Amino acid sequence: MKLGKIDIKHSINISFSTKVYAVSITKEYAFVMVLKRKRDEYILIDSETFPIDEVAKYLKNKKNIYVNIDQELDFYENIKVPSSIKNSKNIKNFIFYKIKETNPEMDVLLNYNRSPNQTEDIEEISYEVRAVDEKKYLETLKSIGNFENIRSITVSEYSLLNISNKCIKDKEFISVYVQAKRIVVIAVKEENLIFSRTIDVASSTPETLQMEIAENITQTLSYIGTQIRDIRFKTLVISGSIALDDVISSQITMYNNMNISILYPNTFIKNLAPLDAQEHILTIGALLTPKSYRFMPETILGLQQYEKVSSLLLFSSVLILCYTFYALFDEYIRYSKLLEKNHNLKKSYLLALKNTKMFPKGELKLYLDHIERVKTYLDDAPVDILIELKDLIELSRPVSFSYKSSNSFEIVFEKKFKGLKELYNYEKIFSKKFDKINNHKKFMEKVSINYQSLTYSVKISPAAKKSKKIVAKRKL
Repeated sequence: MKLGKIDIKHSINISFSTKVYAVSITKEYAFVMVLKRKRDEYILIDSETFPIDEVAKYLKNKKNIYVNIDQELDFYENIKVPSSIKNSKNIKNFIFYKIKETNPEMDVLLNYNRSPNQTEDIEEISYEVRAVDEKKYLETLKSIGNFENIRSITVSEYSLLNISNKCIKDKEFISVYVQAKRIVVIAVKEENLIFSRTIDVASSTPETLQMEIAENITQTLSYIGTQIRDIRFKTLVISGSIALDDVISSQITMYNNMNISILYPNTFIKNLAPLDAQEHILTIGALLTPKSYRFMPETILGLQQYEKVSSLLLFSSVLILCYTFYALFDEYIRYSKLLEKNHNLKKSYLLALKNTKMFPKGELKLYLDHIERVKTYLDDAPVDILIELKDLIELSRPVSFSYKSSNSFEIVFEKKFKGLKELYNYEKIFSKKFDKINNHKKFMEKVSINYQSLTYSVKISPAAKKSKKIVAKRKL
């Protein structure tokens, strides 16, 4: 069932362009825009609204999907990070660890930015952290499906930031978006998000809704002024239903001495009517999401990586098949020659067997003793140890292996990770496999974890055997 559609009067014919799908998900509906992208320009082809349980069918097998989720943040707090931590990846790992301390059961997807009004010579830097519960986030995304073709996912605060930065050239401004009873307010400095708030208006009657929306926006603007005192915001950007409501706009300007601008994304999207643009502000914002503002679950990233590898393997298989087909005849000729050579070698072997010298018993014993010594060496071969540790070697290739005998060897595993969560998961898997292998306590392990470089290192050697003297003392 399609609930809404924008009429397109002119046919569109674009060459050297890509079709993209921008989707904004709410609790009940999904807004979908179909566009053609050519460099930095977009041309609208179609726009439709679906019930949330029907959008997956529409998006099945579609490519290049960009998603905005109108979902409340599960975590929005200031976290202090030691100023000695400079690298952005290390800062993110530290923040992730801090969230885990207070929310051990929650896996989060997060973004952060430096809080305003801070000097450079402080021991700890305060960051505003915004995060969503990955499990709840994935439940919402299941309404879309088609994970392997999703190029970007973000939340409403960042979608509004993206489109505001695209349309507004001021260095500092406040942007407000209103749709139905939800208000999204952000404060921006030099294209960075320095404040955000999402408000759900509780009004039960249309008569009081306008008044409560205006009141909430005015209170939020006043709060921003008291919290961010080093910036005097002169521009207020409005979008969504508020851009079409003169009553609310006039009430806001009555209490705030700010210049009001309206977001009009039709400057870079052709074939988009101004009234229709206000309905799809967050949908368009999803198209413009840079990598640093994306909330991409590892499940989806892993699936996309699997698809890429599968495609590459399929292509490689086709090449191998073609090569095998053309080389088949040559292989047949070579096989025929090998059969002939084998027949000749068999004749030579039978002839040599007839002429083989028979050794005396004493001389033959010398040879047998030598063979026995070789067998003893082979029974204590390093490959036996490697076979026993096969599961660990398949999990992670060793960085070194020294071997003297089955009672004197050392094998070292070491692996670096991009995130703390990956390190945790790898440690659990490695320990579980080692415990399974070491059921008879044949080996001992020495584990070393460097949380600064996110490196997991394990040394495995033979388990120390208790001497008879020590055992005797224990019995006494």
